[in-house]
Amino acid sequence: MLQQFISVAPLIAIIISILAFSVSLANLYWNIYRELSLRARMSVQFGYRQIYHQNRKEIDITLIGGNNLGPGKLIVSNIIWKSTGFWKWLFRRSLFGIILPDPSQPYTDTLPKKIDQSEGISLILPFPYDLDEHVTHVGLADTYGRYHWASTTDVKAYRTACRKFKDNTDRTIPCS
Repeated sequence: MLQQFISVAPLIAIIISILAFSVSLANLYWNIYRELSLRARMSVQFGYRQIYHQNRKEIDITLIGGNNLGPGKLIVSNIIWKSTGFWKWLFRRSLFGIILPDPSQPYTDTLPKKIDQSEGISLILPFPYDLDEHVTHVGLADTYGRYHWASTTDVKAYRTACRKFKDNTDRTIPCS
């Protein structure tokens, strides 16, 4: 019996070593994934909205909203825009810019803003906001250096609302 155990002992030691090595590889993978990839994500909405007061007066605004989808906290630092297309992307000529929120609005959040998981941010700009015709993306920047973009359909719908608003008024409004 002892002779059988001595002949199987090296095989048991190799199996235990392989298991320990696989657990250490899984631990290394998790630590790298947690530090590099597992950061908070954000869903961003952009568009034309109306606020209704008790006296039935409508106020037209441009709203940029975001929800922290987690995991963890997120600090939103800027509202950003990007102008890109296939040729600009190919030749690395994409343009970026910052949009400054309107601090005179009473219900807007201030930047930078710390957002916990499942919380949101609402930034109000005057409508129509003078957005260049070549702007293709609007979004929020966080302190990790990542950009969270609203969908391009939101930007196109905002442009359509601006054109309709411009056509329905006699005033000249800087809207593309």
